[in-house]
Amino acid sequence: AKLFDNITVPMARASILWLMGEYCERVPKIAPDVLRKMAKTFTVEEDIVKLQTVNLAAKLFLTNSKQTKLLTQYILNLGKYDQNYDIRDRTRFIRQLIVPSEKSSTLNKYARRILLASKPAPVLESAFKDRDRFQLGTLSHSLNIKTSGYQELSEWPAVAPDPSVRNVEVIEPVKEWAPSVGKAKQSKSEDKFYSDDEEKEENASDSSSSDDSDSSSSSSEESGSESEEESNEESEKTSSDSGKSSSESETEPKNNSKKATRKKKPADSDSDESDSKASSSSAESSSSSVSDSDDDSEPPAPQKKSNVKARPKVEVKSKKEVSLLDLDDFSPAPMNAPKPSVFSPSLLSDLEGLSLSNVSSAMQVTTPSFGPMKTFELLHHMTGKGLSAKYHFPRQPCLYQPSMVSVQVILTNGSDHTLEEIHVGDRSPASLHIHCFNTIERLEPRASVTVSMGIDFSDSTQAANFQLCTKEDQFSVSIQPAVGELLMPSTMTEADFCKEQKKLLGMNETSATITMTTANTSSQTINKQVLSVANVGVAPSSQNNFHRFAGRTVSSGALVLVSLELKEYSSALLTINTEKSIMASMLLRDLKQALTEA
Repeated sequence: AKLFDNITVPMARASILWLMGEYCERVPKIAPDVLRKMAKTFTVEEDIVKLQTVNLAAKLFLTNSKQTKLLTQYILNLGKYDQNYDIRDRTRFIRQLIVPSEKSSTLNKYARRILLASKPAPVLESAFKDRDRFQLGTLSHSLNIKTSGYQELSEWPAVAPDPSVRNVEVIEPVKEWAPSVGKAKQSKSEDKFYSDDEEKEENASDSSSSDDSDSSSSSSEESGSESEEESNEESEKTSSDSGKSSSESETEPKNNSKKATRKKKPADSDSDESDSKASSSSAESSSSSVSDSDDDSEPPAPQKKSNVKARPKVEVKSKKEVSLLDLDDFSPAPMNAPKPSVFSPSLLSDLEGLSLSNVSSAMQVTTPSFGPMKTFELLHHMTGKGLSAKYHFPRQPCLYQPSMVSVQVILTNGSDHTLEEIHVGDRSPASLHIHCFNTIERLEPRASVTVSMGIDFSDSTQAANFQLCTKEDQFSVSIQPAVGELLMPSTMTEADFCKEQKKLLGMNETSATITMTTANTSSQTINKQVLSVANVGVAPSSQNNFHRFAGRTVSSGALVLVSLELKEYSSALLTINTEKSIMASMLLRDLKQALTEA
């Protein structure tokens, strides 16, 4: 009975009451106590809980009338004047069944057999019991009817099929190209990048700078078996010939670069292309240095021109050899690798503080806060001749205009005929800015549709009056917003909150001291109660007894700051800072009511 107060889900409370009534003879001390607690909160319980409370009272009246007779009469009197039809009917039925009278003397004899009859245990049965004739997972299986296009599953074959039909051709995965400096792609090494004629020209450019290395350089490019000693001899010969016109300091870096290039590459025939590129580039640079420094070295000049002319040809051929199927293999070239930052740390720190937006951090709108969605009646089905409408505020930014409040309307056709051309008619006042929903051409009987509207309330709780029209009738309706629905949540730091709060003192500040219930003193409960009243955002707070919330008005964007300071003996100081003094007083009243109620 003590733990029953902690259960708040209506279905769970109703289930516990049913169990108490079904086995009330086994818990003769607990069941009356639970009935006593339910009698206190009967008027605020959900309908399903009230019905089970009446049943529990009737069963306890039959089994333990001495303790529960007065409680049963009290609960039956409360249910007699309840707003729900079912509860009033159930109360009248139970009263005539269990309370002896002249009219119900015959029925009263069987009250115990009716209310306390033994019930069989529930049988668990699958919802897909009769659907095994359809294939599992098909549309026919879900609807339990045979749909068009449904194909029956073939029977098991009498003779096993040929197992070769299950053989699947294995598709080899495409190897990704991982380029690295100084290495060529292994899979593409068979296709030479240079043609034979161009390779000979490259070899000729190497031999022009050295007298006796023509045959050795060409053989090294074709076979790839040249040793490191031969390359050193070749580089020494090249440096000796070019040293006639240039200093030794120019030739030593070239020799070192050629050695480094040779050491990077393994002695493999597939990877000699990059060596030929490096040697040709070094030869070209050496030949250009010879031509610049010495006027007598005339023979390498025409070969240098041939090299220059051969370079564009190589580029054109490389473009032709690239296949469209190989485009996925290409990855960014090494030159696109991330470069070290050229900004100093001080400059980076200054740039981080800059912002291109003119909106301050205190006015940045965040995502809407979660809160219980309350639905209000817009048009009753009796007044609307079968058309009923309900509305709620989804607390989402309006798609039509930022200054509008988003409203969702649920239209239901409760009549037995189709309603046509449902739309919004005249508005009052005429200056009211409403973004209407599109005309609904047809609404079938017992059908519902949800539409969205945008209303600019101009930071006022004045009702928006308009006509909800069909093809034949017009109905006057009005949407009355709560003051908390005229806000949008904002985010800010604690320092920004205190800074903005100091700007909104004096006439812009409204405060009151309230006495909170014990259940509403926790941080989670306070946030829940405040967000249920106002669409604001939770601001951080370094103090446990301070709770801060920030928002802005949807229409004008005025800042609204709410702070709650907890004090001793469940008292608290509720303060609202905003330029909208009327909204502040109304919001203070709603928050005070939400935080002080149990």
